[in-house]
Amino acid sequence: MSLDQHVLTEFIIFTSAAAFWWFIAPVIARAPDPRMPDRNPDHFRRVVRFHRLWGFAAIALGAAAALAS
Repeated sequence: MSLDQHVLTEFIIFTSAAAFWWFIAPVIARAPDPRMPDRNPDHFRRVVRFHRLWGFAAIALGAAAALAS
């Protein structure tokens, strides 16, 4: 596999992971929390944003590490 194919394959993998994470983050944020008996929409949005940003940061870090090797 040439370097160009290797980079393209990694790009596709990490882009797919980022797209998947965009949809899975709200599912994680909706997990029941016994400490919060009532749903606060603002808190939910902040939690979803946090999980999405954390996921994208982790994916970007993995992509950078893979491309550097």
